[in-house]
Amino acid sequence: MNYVSVYSVAPVAAVGLCRVVEMIDVLALSRIYCSVKDLEEHVDAEPQGLVLLEVSSEITIEVLGRVVSKARGAGVILWAGAVSTEFLSQSMGMGVRGVIFKSSSVELHAECLKAVASGQMWVERGLAQKLLRADWISLTPRERQLMGLIAQGLANKEIAWSMDITEGTVKVYLSHLFAKVGATDRFQLALIALKNFSATQSGMLDRMPARSGERAVPLPMPKLLSRERLMGLAG
Repeated sequence: MNYVSVYSVAPVAAVGLCRVVEMIDVLALSRIYCSVKDLEEHVDAEPQGLVLLEVSSEITIEVLGRVVSKARGAGVILWAGAVSTEFLSQSMGMGVRGVIFKSSSVELHAECLKAVASGQMWVERGLAQKLLRADWISLTPRERQLMGLIAQGLANKEIAWSMDITEGTVKVYLSHLFAKVGATDRFQLALIALKNFSATQSGMLDRMPARSGERAVPLPMPKLLSRERLMGLAG
């Protein structure tokens, strides 16, 4: 028997999802959680077959990484109203096994649950086609750091101090980054960076920029960015 834990910020809607779980002979509902922290503690303590996560402002890439790690092989499924290809690509890269839209039929919900429970990956056809059409840019850790610092409005000297490199190296990195994402200046690069933050990361912009003798903490940037989206933002 595969036990299923559910995280949802809409308990009434989650009841409907749990009814679908109960329709499948090989699945049994473990518990519904309204707190990500409580869910993490539960899946860390008790082995699960499936973990269903409603996509909310709390479900960031960092949170997903922790849940997947603590779930130790359980099939993690995103239950979404909408999800971007960037977020989905990173989620799949971290080990998420399925994505189902809330608006999908009961039959599709059951198909997704059964497929992931049997060890398969499951993504709705339209979303899978969108993923296949996307052209991705992979950023190195240094490039992600640089974009995060540019978004905070730091000058080359402040970036160099924060990244522990020379100003000359910053200029070289910037030149490569401009060419890679299709930006022509710092403003476009900052715009691209800001548009790729998740909603929960935007509050980090309230931090004060680095001053003399201080290092700025780079804002977290995604590892993969959609070239199509980047070019649209840079234009």
